[in-house]
Amino acid sequence: MSKQKIATNNFIGALVMLVVAFLIHSTSINPALRYMSDVMFPIGAVTMILAAIFFLVARDIDGPQPDR
Repeated sequence: MSKQKIATNNFIGALVMLVVAFLIHSTSINPALRYMSDVMFPIGAVTMILAAIFFLVARDIDGPQPDR
């Protein structure tokens, strides 16, 4: 898989996590679920966005690898 495809998948995953967090926040009355949607999901989304940026700017140490 190419670095661009991995970065795109990470961005899409982060957007899905934020949408799910918003839906849980707006519909749930369970405090544990609200905590998860308010704190844990945004932390996960930020981590995925940082990973996507890392994949975009990282250089291959041992040269370019063929896509498998």
